[in-house]
Amino acid sequence: METMNIGHRVTEVQALIQILKFHVMETMNIGHRVTEVQAPIQILKFHEMGTMNSVGYRVTEVQELIQILKFHEMETMNIGHRVTEVQALIQILKFHEMGTMNSVGYRVTKVQALNRIMKSHKIKTMFLLDIESRRFKQ
Repeated sequence: METMNIGHRVTEVQALIQILKFHVMETMNIGHRVTEVQAPIQILKFHEMGTMNSVGYRVTEVQELIQILKFHEMETMNIGHRVTEVQALIQILKFHEMGTMNSVGYRVTKVQALNRIMKSHKIKTMFLLDIESRRFKQ
């Protein structure tokens, strides 16, 4: 998928790790250096905005990761799955593909969905994300 561009064929678990490492490099390019621990939090921030809109309440930055994992766990429990935090991260990335299809209004591949997540984080500003979000809703 995306990682094949740099010469790697990886499993889903390895792909998640690779994406997180890729995000670290990308954030360094735009002047932000983050640890690998901070990287998944940054990735999940984009999803937190989505859950804020649908659920209708705001969570603090500290509670963000836990809240998203709990929210997604409830969703997966509805379809008969209880997942670990590691599995939840992978499931969230998969779930984003469906969310993208619903909100944007066209079907995307899993690779395109992951690319969309990464591009959203490159923007790094709520202002531009909000404009992009409104553009898709029209």
